[in-house]
Amino acid sequence: MDIKEPKNIVIIGGSIAGLMTGLILARLPASHTITILESRPAAALQSQAAGLGLGNHALALMQTIIPTVEEFAVRRGVMQFIGKEGKVVAERDLGIEHATSSWGVVYRILRREVEGLGGVYREGWKVTNLRREEEDAKVVVTCSKASGGDDGGEGKHEEEEMVADMVIVASGAYSHFRKMFDRKESEYAGFLLWRGSVPESKLPVEMAGAREHKFLFSMVKDSYCLGYLAPNSSGSLEPGQRSFEWAHYDYCPSSSPEFKQAMTDIHSHTHAQTVSRGLLNPDVWHTRITRAHAILPSPWAKIAELTEGPLVSAISSSLDTKALYWDNTVLFVGEAYTQFRPHLGLGSNLAAFQALRLGEAMAGEMEGGLEEWERVCGEFASVFAEHSAAMGVRGLTGAWPEGYVPVVDHLEGV
Repeated sequence: MDIKEPKNIVIIGGSIAGLMTGLILARLPASHTITILESRPAAALQSQAAGLGLGNHALALMQTIIPTVEEFAVRRGVMQFIGKEGKVVAERDLGIEHATSSWGVVYRILRREVEGLGGVYREGWKVTNLRREEEDAKVVVTCSKASGGDDGGEGKHEEEEMVADMVIVASGAYSHFRKMFDRKESEYAGFLLWRGSVPESKLPVEMAGAREHKFLFSMVKDSYCLGYLAPNSSGSLEPGQRSFEWAHYDYCPSSSPEFKQAMTDIHSHTHAQTVSRGLLNPDVWHTRITRAHAILPSPWAKIAELTEGPLVSAISSSLDTKALYWDNTVLFVGEAYTQFRPHLGLGSNLAAFQALRLGEAMAGEMEGGLEEWERVCGEFASVFAEHSAAMGVRGLTGAWPEGYVPVVDHLEGV
């Protein structure tokens, strides 16, 4: 396969990873035909989304669209620590390039740009099968019009087959194509991530540091909280109108009754990954607020009380550095490739790194082509996964994993 020749490229999954990849490929001079198939409507994707951390690679990609970061995100430079009594006890320089936005803002910017470049984004189309055509090195993509539900729906209004030169799987950590290609399964990390948002105008006075673009953080036994300002639901970054996005990591064994209760929604459906906004059982959330008052500094408990539409995720991870299949006609990116624990708040960085490097490989600017792309992505993922997992252990237990040496310890002395 001549990677610089025009290709019909199908991307499975229209969230951030799929859109970042589609954007970079749509810009290449080869004039590839880009089709993105997303099983869920944008509203369903949004219901599982919250704030979005942007690291150096994600910022570099986004700035090719909007050069000024402050137009789509809030830059972060300082971590501010809130102690058990609810008062600021320390501050640390982050030491890395970091900004926070929202999933919705980044999604809308990327989708608008991809479609403006001629890419086709098809909502409600679920890919049900991939079939390899050996003779002409093509991939036949079978998809059906979905009728709703968490995974795009069971009903089929119509079915279609598309012939692609290349298929990029960007449909997340629980994509059934991970099983089809015998990729490593994600493993539960032992804790739940509770998330929500509160209008900036309702921030407790103890959290005023957030208005100074500081990243707020608190640690308690087997648990920690963080929060930051981001664009509100309409995308506004005007002071006073922004959204305070918060996250609470809390230890919860998968064998415990609390785990099953948390992951079972108001319709008695048990979720593997996330119980979306509007589906969390009110009794579960009431119990969560009670626990917040019992273990967290008072400002965080207030934030929990003020939150409307919380969501919860079971944090899992997987590391599989193989990205190429079927003679380089099927590629895996984003969380379909490797799922990080989200402790660094930089999950979009992997998708951006893969997209930017894939653009170089497809343009013939990377010696070794797609095989070299797979190698550098594997190196990046391995290092990032180690750092992210170690940060989680540090936040939840107060100590780094045995043998791990951090580049910098922002939590030292806190």
